[in-house]
Amino acid sequence: MSRQAASNRSINATTGPAGINHVVNPSFEIDTSNWSGTGSGSTLTRVTTDSYVNLACGRMDTNANDQWVSVVISTCKPSTAYTFSVFVKGTVGETIHLNIWTGAADVAGSALTLTGGWQRLSTTQTVASSGSPELQVRRSAGDSTNSVYIDAAMIEEGTTLNNYFDGSFIGCVWLSAANASRSQRYGRSVTSALRTGDLGITHAVHLTGASGVQVTVGQSTFLNSKTAFTFGARIFPTSSSMSDLSNWWAYGFSSANNKGYCMRPVGSGSRKLQFFYGSGSSNSNSLNIVGKQYIFIEYDGITLHFYDGTTLKDSFTVSAQRDSDAAVQTYYGCRDPGNRQFTGVLGDGAIYSRVLTATEKAAIVQRANYPTGSLELLYKLDEGSGTSITDFSGNSRTGTLSSSAIWRNSPFIA
Repeated sequence: MSRQAASNRSINATTGPAGINHVVNPSFEIDTSNWSGTGSGSTLTRVTTDSYVNLACGRMDTNANDQWVSVVISTCKPSTAYTFSVFVKGTVGETIHLNIWTGAADVAGSALTLTGGWQRLSTTQTVASSGSPELQVRRSAGDSTNSVYIDAAMIEEGTTLNNYFDGSFIGCVWLSAANASRSQRYGRSVTSALRTGDLGITHAVHLTGASGVQVTVGQSTFLNSKTAFTFGARIFPTSSSMSDLSNWWAYGFSSANNKGYCMRPVGSGSRKLQFFYGSGSSNSNSLNIVGKQYIFIEYDGITLHFYDGTTLKDSFTVSAQRDSDAAVQTYYGCRDPGNRQFTGVLGDGAIYSRVLTATEKAAIVQRANYPTGSLELLYKLDEGSGTSITDFSGNSRTGTLSSSAIWRNSPFIA
């Protein structure tokens, strides 16, 4: 049975002033790097059964009182005020502390009595002359040893508690590697790109590498005679290393039939984009698969184009028209049943039998507003439950969702 994920909800857009989040691994999307447990009685584990933002969080387990987990920040200015915050969740009635080692003293910043849901702890402290503070999430002495969940940690210069952000948010960037570096927010004027309701789509599908959306119309050959096409997909990969085993769109392509089209990452461990067509393949060296993105691959009969959103990244002169075949199946989220499934969150996606204008691409990326001309297939993935996926192209190419997929609130909107 499909199920509604418990994950929360203010994911992809943020409002607030320009600033930097100094926590280099703020939401445990890949691992628990840069965090540590204190003493033999405290451990920190990355889990995906709950989260406040995105798809993972940290779980603190202790076997003794007054234990904690912490992250040390080496990029703060000395003798400067910073606001420290983190979201926590745990057993009703227990107390969690946010302590700060300023570099010179251990300061008990704030305490919170847990209510069972996600709550935010925060405090403002002045960093000592060493400039290397430590944020500690600490269990109160005398409390039990139940698990405490931790997510969305932030350290920002100043005395104001602003909305949480990291590099995966609209209007923000990672300053180096995704989920392993500081984040920068550019400010309100940029973050309005996606507001609540802009997409008009409130759900998405979380695929775990063992599921995909399959078009069930059988012998459909809607692209075979076309000299132009566009594939588009809104994606949020969650695997620590992408590979060609993680496919998005596949048309008439299988392990026994390599004459079709396939949109996927390049090779093992790569975060570059590949498009496979009947006579060969083309790899983009400029388009990095880094997080929440809308990706287009289009062909005008002569040139294959790779787009990250509305930005053209690579072009190749190829012969990409598919060979004729009476038996063509189409998949979204896998290459063929039980083979090369996407790992991550899959949003809306479409196939056209023409190329799109720059204005049309922008409308799709920003508002999921799909033009109808030559639209062959459109999945919004907004059903929220069940396994039947509506085709909004008007062509009745209904999809069937694997029962192991997870319905969740969309991470692509605020």
